[in-house]
Amino acid sequence: MQLRHFFALVTFILIFFQCDSSKAVPLTNADSEIKLKKAITVSKYDPTRGISELESLSNLPDYTEYKKNYVLGRLYEKCKKKEQTDKALNVYEKLLNKNYPLKERVLFHYAELNAKNGNDKKAFMLFNKLLRDFPYSPTAPQAKYYLAQTQIRLRLDNAA
Repeated sequence: MQLRHFFALVTFILIFFQCDSSKAVPLTNADSEIKLKKAITVSKYDPTRGISELESLSNLPDYTEYKKNYVLGRLYEKCKKKEQTDKALNVYEKLLNKNYPLKERVLFHYAELNAKNGNDKKAFMLFNKLLRDFPYSPTAPQAKYYLAQTQIRLRLDNAA
């Protein structure tokens, strides 16, 4: 009888406080967040300077570092130079090892960049993982489109 009350209490607490561990954001340092936001703002107007400022940020809390690297990956990706694209791929690959709220976006951009670079087998695997792990993601429709495109290219390559 007491065990049933315990489970009822735990359920009530979870529902009342709407606890969802997948949306939990780790603690960060206010000063680090301010530095990060400043560098991101600079990157919107001058991407090259923004990259330099972001790369110079150090000793950040883990989650702030994660966000910094995500923004760096996006900036590298937008440069569209081979060396920068390779940097973006490396950044995204490292970020996938963490389980933070941006993981779905990281996975999408990593898969998309692989598809754009012609690495269709890896892109196919990553888009499938995204749709399996995050089926209700805002990027799911785009992921389905890219998945279909990579499937077509893979079939055409196999037919040749």
